[in-house]
Amino acid sequence: MRYVPFLALLSNSLCFVGTTLVSLFTPLQSLFPTRASSSHVATASCCESEPHFPLNSCSNITASGAPGRHSQDVPEPLLRQYSLIQEEEEEERILDLDETELPMLIEHMKKLYVLHSEKAVKDYVSELSLIISFLHLSKNPCNTKIESFTSNEFRRLEKELKNECEKINTFLTDTENKLRDCLAKGVKEAEKMCLDNVDKVLEPRKKCYRGFHKTLKALCKNSGYFRCGNGDIIDLNYTLAEPMYTRMKNIFLQTFSLENLRNSINGKLETFKDTFILTEDLKKNKKQPEKYLRLVCIKTKQRKLFSNMEKEILQRKKSIYNSLSSSVQATMMPAYADFSGPEKYTMTDIQDRLKEEVQSSENTIFQQAMKEMLRQFEDLKRWTVNELETHLRAAMRVALHQIPDDLINLPDVDEEFQNMKTWCDFLDLEIFV
Repeated sequence: MRYVPFLALLSNSLCFVGTTLVSLFTPLQSLFPTRASSSHVATASCCESEPHFPLNSCSNITASGAPGRHSQDVPEPLLRQYSLIQEEEEEERILDLDETELPMLIEHMKKLYVLHSEKAVKDYVSELSLIISFLHLSKNPCNTKIESFTSNEFRRLEKELKNECEKINTFLTDTENKLRDCLAKGVKEAEKMCLDNVDKVLEPRKKCYRGFHKTLKALCKNSGYFRCGNGDIIDLNYTLAEPMYTRMKNIFLQTFSLENLRNSINGKLETFKDTFILTEDLKKNKKQPEKYLRLVCIKTKQRKLFSNMEKEILQRKKSIYNSLSSSVQATMMPAYADFSGPEKYTMTDIQDRLKEEVQSSENTIFQQAMKEMLRQFEDLKRWTVNELETHLRAAMRVALHQIPDDLINLPDVDEEFQNMKTWCDFLDLEIFV
């Protein structure tokens, strides 16, 4: 059996990405000569894999911190800004590379690349360990003693699985109730403030409204969201739902924190992973391959499952957070559609129509947004429990079931099995403990 040693390629890949990043960012210096004006600093953001929150709310959300699984060498937080150019009170000139924060940005991106590469390698080695462990197990004949062990172990793990799933279901139900209470308060505040909030967007305090009707038309054309030429963001949907976001922010950040907090989904899954098959159980049966390798197969499958669930939970986290503004957007779409065509409209026409839409739906628009967020969270709860129960029970049946007698002519994987142990130790994967 042959496999690709990913770690051997990691060093060459890092050299390549470092050279590529330098070649990509160095030309940026010539694009941004400094100007004799204010001390404005242009920045670039670099993030790992956080949700695409509405831009005007990012400052409230990025405080979630860096994932607890990340290396300590990665700077905190993973979402940060770096100065690319600086405008100074002097004649125009092009800054040297060392006068900007481009070198820091390049180093940060290289560390993020290492982080993702290491995770990909660990997932690859973990999955390969599962296959080789099962092949190595299949050549060992089963006896009455082993059959008794597998039967008892299946019943024990099935009971443990049921208990752990109930704990996670209870945690998510309690969180859903807390989220509902926070959103209910936010709905009342949003209903009271909706007309004031819509005025903030449609009639902002500014000295000159020249061309503002074009901005409002672009806002409608883009379904309530528009980025101005100077970088300012206008988001009517988020502004209307902002009181709800303010109320649910803390419970949301706590629940979806990437750190292993006691009251976070990630923390509950980490606890599950540590307690479902204990390291002591593996060590106790290490001298009995027929028992030991079966537990290794289940634990390896569990690790792969949690890695896949982590990605899906992240995507659902983005969708759940954005569901409030998306629901508001759906309610406001008839008004946006009225002004998204090529016809000409006055600024007053657009303002009056959007206000009319807000007033007419004032008693339902925020209730619908709350229901949509709770619906998505309920879907997440059911999906999480179902994934754990379905996939782990299947893994238990495969690993703890009698190997078929007609399963013959399987390859000898003794050498690969020892190699996997070495790789797992090198990567700090607690599989063959």
